[in-house]
Amino acid sequence: MTSVLLIILSIFLFTSCEDSDSLFGPPSDVADNIFDHINHYRLMSGLEVLEKHPDLNQLASDHAEDMAQNENVSHFNQTFRYNYVVEELSMSKYAEIVEEGDLYGRDLIEKWSNNEDLESVIIGDYKYIGIGVHGSGDELYATIIFTK
Repeated sequence: MTSVLLIILSIFLFTSCEDSDSLFGPPSDVADNIFDHINHYRLMSGLEVLEKHPDLNQLASDHAEDMAQNENVSHFNQTFRYNYVVEELSMSKYAEIVEEGDLYGRDLIEKWSNNEDLESVIIGDYKYIGIGVHGSGDELYATIIFTK
């Protein structure tokens, strides 16, 4: 039953996308494109999809903006983000991925799935996700926060 449900959901994901937000077309919104690809990968791995969380999106966006302004990809101030998630949002688990460059979801998933540490994050036991992207052209900076 679970396999059938996953297949139906996968078909829905592929057929319900418009050209502007297709899993295989250029993303109209980079954060949504990353979100879609992470959840597609999770579904194909037999896992539940992650839910967007507005507070996490803001936290990730703030950090991505800082990276873009400083032109430096880093986990700088990660302790602040971790403490905020645990103390203010009452979450029990935290992980973070930061990236820079051309941020197409399919390319990121391919990169992350070939890295044991990063793959363990995208298929980890999380419920919520926050994604922030800043920059322009092929100099984009992204922070992706996973939590539960």
